[in-house]
Parts: sequence; structure tokens; C-alpha cells
Amino acid sequence: MKISSLLMLVLLLSSCGQIQRVLDGTEKLPSQIDDTNTEIKKTNRVLKSTDATIHKQTLSEALKVLKDDNNRANLVPVPFDMLAAAKTFAETVYEDELVLFMKSEILKIKKQQSADVFPAVDEEKFQHGRIADYYMIMLIAGFLPPETVEEMVTKESDQGAYQDIMLNVLKLRYDFNNNMMLILSMLGLDPSARDAAGQYAVLDKATQLDTLGKISKAIEYNEKIEYICNLEFVEHIGLEIEGFPNDKIDPRTAKANWQLILDRAQSDYKATSLSKDSATNDKYTTQYNALIDGLKARIAGTYTP
Repeated sequence: MKISSLLMLVLLLSSCGQIQRVLDGTEKLPSQIDDTNTEIKKTNRVLKSTDATIHKQTLSEALKVLKDDNNRANLVPVPFDMLAAAKTFAETVYEDELVLFMKSEILKIKKQQSADVFPAVDEEKFQHGRIADYYMIMLIAGFLPPETVEEMVTKESDQGAYQDIMLNVLKLRYDFNNNMMLILSMLGLDPSARDAAGQYAVLDKATQLDTLGKISKAIEYNEKIEYICNLEFVEHIGLEIEGFPNDKIDPRTAKANWQLILDRAQSDYKATSLSKDSATNDKYTTQYNALIDGLKARIAGTYTP
């Protein structure tokens, strides 16, 4: 049989197989494929639209909770009723939305410094609302995922359109993670009161790093602080709003915190656990030792994730 005849036979057999697959429904004709692709594109557009709607609703609902006067009633020492909504907002918002939102809120706090511009509003109530707005943006900045912060720094640090807002957000994030969460909430110390040696005053002796989870959470907070302290432009980070703290960030803070966390972990941790199983307790001991070794490495500058 000639080669041309063989090729023709192969083509015929291939075509027969293709026709059969079409008849069996396992292979689509070009027109069917086009229809399928069109449907897929329609579905993707619907999904994208749905995602966008859910995204906007999530931000809107979180902001509604954050602006609710009932949730702003108690702000000291920590605005607990605002935490969950702030976390949701921070984890949902996109970087480009974030800088615009922060710019709007920061300008509002800066410009509206007195109830004089709102004669019908009580001055004390007005200032309370202003403080609540400040806490709101601080919580949001503090809860931002690291990747959102890194994206913002990458886009704005090199003469970006919102470079000033980036510097504001980083200061808010620092204050949240260092002062409110690590020093106050995790260690029970007063971030506003330090002696000549730099030691914080004790607010609550019962607050201790006595579990693996607490030690890990303290480390998590200081990782966020360390990121900010290591930025080459750290000396420019700040938030100038009359009536609110704007102390400069000491780039040595993170390292000092590592030592503080290590000291407290070694003094506070309770080796005994709720479990009576020796294997479980051995596992906890191993995990504790790993955390301690990690803290020592961070202090020595030899830590690698």
C-alpha cells in the first residue's frame, strides 16, 4: 500500500473516531466550543460582579459597626467593641481603597478640631467622636495583612501620590501593635510610663506570657513592629494631628521588645499544662524551647524564618 493511501486511511480513521466522540458527546463541534466559551465568560463576569458586590457589602457593614455610637462608648483601655469590625475591614480593603479611605478620615480628624463648627453638638461628645475616629483608623491600620502593607510601601515610598498617607498609616500601625497590643494587652505594662532606665510601669501583674499561644502572639505583634523599625525611612514616619501623640519611632524598639518578650516568656511560662499525657507535655516543652531559641536568635541577629 502506498504511503499516501496509508495517510488517507489514518485520517479517515481519525475522523471516524472524532465523529463518534461528537456523537457520544465527548467532543464538541467548533460552534459548541464557541458557545461554551461564551457561557464561561458570562459566568466569570457574574462571579466577578458578585465578588465585587460582596466586597463592597463587607466593607460597608464593617464601617457601619465602626461608626455606631454604641460601639464607641468605651474606648479605654482598648475599644473592644470595635476590634472585630476593624479586623474585617482591614482584611477586606484593597490597598488603593485603603489610602483613599485613610486620607479622608485623617483629614476629617485634622480639620474638625472643635465643635465650634457644629454649634448644636456638645463639645465633649464631639471630642469623644474624634477620639473614636482616631481609634478606628488605628485599629484598621494595625489589623492590615502584611501583604497589604508591603504593597502600600512599595507603591508609595518612592514619591507616590499618597506617600504622606503611607507614613501616617505606618505610625498608626506601629502604635497599635506596640503600645496597645504588645505592651499593654500582652505584657500588662503602661506604654506611656517609662522610668529613666526605659522600663515600663506595671499596670496588671496578672497579665503574663504563660502559654505557648501568648508567646507566639507577642512574637507576631513584634514582627509587625520590626518591619516598620527596619524601614529605611523610619525617621519620617509620623501622624501630626493636634491633640494626639506623635512621638518619633525609635528603630531600636523591636530589638528591645525581643529581649522583653524573652525575659517574660522565661519568667511567666508555666511548664505544666492542662493535659496529663506525658507525650503531649513533651511536645509543648519542645515547642517552648523552639520559641525561646528563636527569640535568642532574633536578639543576636541570626534568626532565619
